[in-house]
Amino acid sequence: MAHAQQTLNCSFDRWHHNFQAVSFRSLSVPLPKEFVDYLVEDGVYLSESNAALPKRSAPGISATEDEYHDWSEEDEPLSIVDDAQRAVQFPQVAAAVQSAIAALGGAVVPKLNWSCPKDATWVTASNSIKCTNADEVLLLLKSSDRVAHDICNAFDSCIDSPEQEVPYVLVLKTYYDLKPEREFRCFVKGHDLIGACQRDVTQYFPALHGQADDIEELILEFFEEHIQHKFPDPDCELLF
Repeated sequence: MAHAQQTLNCSFDRWHHNFQAVSFRSLSVPLPKEFVDYLVEDGVYLSESNAALPKRSAPGISATEDEYHDWSEEDEPLSIVDDAQRAVQFPQVAAAVQSAIAALGGAVVPKLNWSCPKDATWVTASNSIKCTNADEVLLLLKSSDRVAHDICNAFDSCIDSPEQEVPYVLVLKTYYDLKPEREFRCFVKGHDLIGACQRDVTQYFPALHGQADDIEELILEFFEEHIQHKFPDPDCELLF
């Protein structure tokens, strides 16, 4: 079992400076405790001005004078006032996120200290981790079990607890439309690269057939030049 400090060493803000030259451009936004607590509260409520999802028109009369609808004067669209009142807004966080998105080219991938909210893409209009505004980022974070795990259960498998409160950060990375067949997960134990595999193990990529030796050589060369002996915790088992 790991120590809490080893888990902390795997937090993005602890290691990124060592690998900044070979990482996608990223910016970090410190998160206040109130916002972190909000992320693990029950329910997702959006205000009327929220830009995370396409605007939905209320049921109304068509251009042909009630050709398809027969509304009485008593019929009213469903009210969203209750949900809007319950929507929690963090203008300072949202402004910092929007500024970072603009600085990173207009499209980003979000993550918390350890995890990316890929499990919550079902809630987005595009079914993608790509975010172009702050509301999309905050909706993904709020809807993600992976993010909730970072906040509530990151140290469950540790033999001790952190000595101080964890400083949570929102990491925003420049979005790129990557080819899944060119993404690999590598396993490091101590200072040695002990294995590598496709990042997406659910698919067979014909383009990789016959390239195993070349890919292995490229990964090993990259590891020895940019990764080996540079991670802040030499005893930690590492994935990259």
